Amino acid sequence: MNRQEALAALVDASPTTRVRGARALLDLGQIEDLAAIRAARDIEQDTWTQRALDRTIVRLTTGARTIPVWTTPPDNMAGEDGIPGVRAQALQLATKRVLHEVRPLVQSIDRAARLDLQSGYEASATHTAVRRLGSLMRALQSLGEAAEAPRRAEFDLTELVTSQVRAEGFGPALVLLARTDPVLVSGDPALVSLALANIIRNAVEASSDSAGPTVVNWGVNQSNAWIAVLDEGEGLPVDGVTAAFEVGTTSRNSSGHFGLGLPIANQAMNSLGGLITVRPRKSRGTAAEMKWPQ
Repeated sequence: MNRQEALAALVDASPTTRVRGARALLDLGQIEDLAAIRAARDIEQDTWTQRALDRTIVRLTTGARTIPVWTTPPDNMAGEDGIPGVRAQALQLATKRVLHEVRPLVQSIDRAARLDLQSGYEASATHTAVRRLGSLMRALQSLGEAAEAPRRAEFDLTELVTSQVRAEGFGPALVLLARTDPVLVSGDPALVSLALANIIRNAVEASSDSAGPTVVNWGVNQSNAWIAVLDEGEGLPVDGVTAAFEVGTTSRNSSGHFGLGLPIANQAMNSLGGLITVRPRKSRGTAAEMKWPQ
């Protein structure tokens, strides 16, 4: 990609093309390109492209090739540079490749089994296994989506939480919402919804043997927007909190879970530059909090 192609790429409809152009300009951009680069940065919504453009602007105005935002970047920082950013991109590529290869195989198995078993297929162990593979592929797709670069916008967090709980089919007997007033926040609503959906499902399932509902509260301060989910389950052992974030960790194998819910939620928050904390409650149950910067 030459300099003119890189400049043209900044206004392309594809985020992939725009980020390629922005990265090329880090080496190819010249001082006379500064106005066009700044104009592109003002309207850019893709975080990785924004950071590449910021680095180019810094180089053209100061001669430096890096942006000195933190002396020590936080461990959960998502972006185009550093281990978290590389991990996010690798996760997206890996999940897409696996799904691309596996999905046609599962569809072929499903068609062949229907022909072989005919009317007995729906009640067969093969049908159960194929459905479980389908659930696994959907979970992997969610994991890949959680690693995407955020598209920031302002939105009403109360509306998002209420809509997500309604979409999951949880009524007041299962999930109790702590507020109804509007809470205006900044972030990527798709990533927030993805994280919240997985946390709420885990919480409701953990509380299934108790009489109490899962409680959800949320808010915003000068630094962060946050959502807290309190369940009435058995709770996590203190030494089990770290393991809960690992892919494949689940205490509900008999229920068909793959141990991807919390890793998906955690990756979605990482992509927003935020984090999830999980801790046992003093009396009973688990408290999960997700927060991301404003």
